Amino acid sequence: ALEIALCRECGQHYYVGREQGGHLQEAVRDPSHPDFGVTYYLRTEDGNELLCRRCGALSEAVPACDCGAAVPVRKCANHKDHADQLKECEACGYTRGGIGDPVQEIVHGSDGPNAVIATALHELLPEGRRKVLAFADSRQEAAFFAWYAEDSYEKVRDRNLILRALRTGAVEREGLSVDDLRNRLRVQWEKAGLFKASDTGENKNRHVLTAVLREALTDEKRLSLAGVGLVLVTFACARRWYDGPTALLAGLIGATSAGIVAMARQALPDLPLAFFVTLAVWAALVALLEDPLPSAGPRRRRAWLLLAAVAAGGAFLVKGPVGPALAALVVLPLAALHWRRHGAPCRATAVDLALAAALFLLVAAPWYAAMAVEHGAGYLDRFFLAENLERFASDRYNAPRPAWYYLPIVAGGLLPWSPFMLLWVPAARESWRSRTLDQRVLRLAVWAAAPLAFYTLSVGKQPRYILPLLAPLAILLARAMTRALEGTPARRRTFATLGAATGAVVMLIGGLVYRARALLAEWSEPATLSVALAILLAGGAIVAASLGAGRQGPGAPARARGIPVLVAAAAVVLAVGAHLVVLASPGAAPVERMAAMLAAERETDEPYGRHRVFDRNLVYYMRTPHVELPVLPAAYDFLRSPGRVLCVLRAEDAARLRQDGLRLQRLGEVRYLNTGNLNLRTLLDPDPERYLQRVVLVANR
Repeated sequence: ALEIALCRECGQHYYVGREQGGHLQEAVRDPSHPDFGVTYYLRTEDGNELLCRRCGALSEAVPACDCGAAVPVRKCANHKDHADQLKECEACGYTRGGIGDPVQEIVHGSDGPNAVIATALHELLPEGRRKVLAFADSRQEAAFFAWYAEDSYEKVRDRNLILRALRTGAVEREGLSVDDLRNRLRVQWEKAGLFKASDTGENKNRHVLTAVLREALTDEKRLSLAGVGLVLVTFACARRWYDGPTALLAGLIGATSAGIVAMARQALPDLPLAFFVTLAVWAALVALLEDPLPSAGPRRRRAWLLLAAVAAGGAFLVKGPVGPALAALVVLPLAALHWRRHGAPCRATAVDLALAAALFLLVAAPWYAAMAVEHGAGYLDRFFLAENLERFASDRYNAPRPAWYYLPIVAGGLLPWSPFMLLWVPAARESWRSRTLDQRVLRLAVWAAAPLAFYTLSVGKQPRYILPLLAPLAILLARAMTRALEGTPARRRTFATLGAATGAVVMLIGGLVYRARALLAEWSEPATLSVALAILLAGGAIVAASLGAGRQGPGAPARARGIPVLVAAAAVVLAVGAHLVVLASPGAAPVERMAAMLAAERETDEPYGRHRVFDRNLVYYMRTPHVELPVLPAAYDFLRSPGRVLCVLRAEDAARLRQDGLRLQRLGEVRYLNTGNLNLRTLLDPDPERYLQRVVLVANR
């Protein structure tokens, strides 16, 4: 067997090793060894050597063995400073910027390549002997690999069958609906023999539809369509009301702010809610009020109003009445002010408003009607009163917090752009002195202030609730920055000073990431060090550029305009570092590992419970219901069941149950940093014993 490396850009494969005794042997990776180095061979028809893919024999003219598997290859040039790295991909020319290896070896310790190899071997085995035995260093790794291999195989299989289904017949001009694709795919599943003999027609449709929706609504990580939509709406609004540079900067602020970067990884409804609320507010303002001069543009009021109705309906579906309520808190005061100034509350007709109301009900009502029919009127009482009203007016779901709670949350959520918020101070002072207020600024200020006041009045507060503030604040901040760059030298010096402060904040974040490396125990020291160093260098570049821009001279305006570019680059470094290292795991997520262990240990589909861990996502990966154990006594009673049951809970809770006399069998453990609770306090005091969670899987027998 020969080691293979793949180009990170185009996927071209290379044979990897070192020549010894006329054969390609395993490369020496130890830099202290005298034979340290790696040789790369590219398969090509004009190769000057022959390499046997079975035994690794190397020769020049004729094969040096009788294996019959020799192929022509060419030795590739290594990096001049690194004997174990390729200079560049000879297929596409990719160099990775001269930093790091442009190719990546297949690491057999990760589950992805192993699953591919196992699947390929499984397919090559005879029909009656299709079994694969995989070895791992621990019981937990073996359990996870079994689940991972099956899950990844099912995804590839379903995609292949979907492709076959699409090719089975002609597709009309209007395309295929979900039901059309489901019907075609069901035929392919029947041919492949994937259904059980006991499956009813409804069960078959459910299985096939799950495969279709799994492909259409991906569960892959680091993908947030709601976040993308929120950024695009921010950009479009800024461009309509201001200009291109302001819109571009507003979009950058929205895309790279700490708040949206953190929320984009979490499967919570708050980011989709922020998108729908933002779209509803903007579309309603365009439809109902005159565009602020001089930003008026062509529009069709009815179309904009119907778009606002659809967005409000989407917000109602995502999280209930709070979405339309937030939009109304922004639009109604501005409409009242418009009425006072111009003598008419809005520019829409009664017919337009009726159509919008009907469309809103058409989008929002069917789901809740169906849920009420399925679960009874108690569902409506539970959802609208308990989940909405009590969440706002009581401390049942969230602990009470002070009135100023959201102010540091807003500043932290806009990092690394937060220091530029001080540009609002001279703008406000100037507006106060001249007794004038730009209508665009007024609308954006009300847009931001209304949700902030609403959630400030709430008893229970959560940082993610104020995501609807992001778009108006990003636009206001972008406008203040572009005005400072276009203003007097004094304003540019202020801008440069704030740029230096921003760079210092970025460097501080880099230092905190380095300090918190003990919490990132799943990552190697070089990985966390690289992220911290990249953030420090990005912050240092901002500081250096800002100090240069603060000096007077003919090139000062150009140097000042480079500061937002560097801040945006630093924000990208922060976002990439957060997504790939700080907020991520090098392999499968902790909940996936626990789900794999749980699936492997459930011998006969025994009941399993969950106590205060993996609140929202364990059931998603298990795909079977669990027993909710809200308090420890409930877990105690559950584990005293006469039959075998399993439970997922914190290690300290399991220890308390043992102290109470329960005999528990520990089946596995996951240790990880709960990034959902990551905050400044965690980074300032990165105590692993305090912040790293140990979650165990136990059984009562």
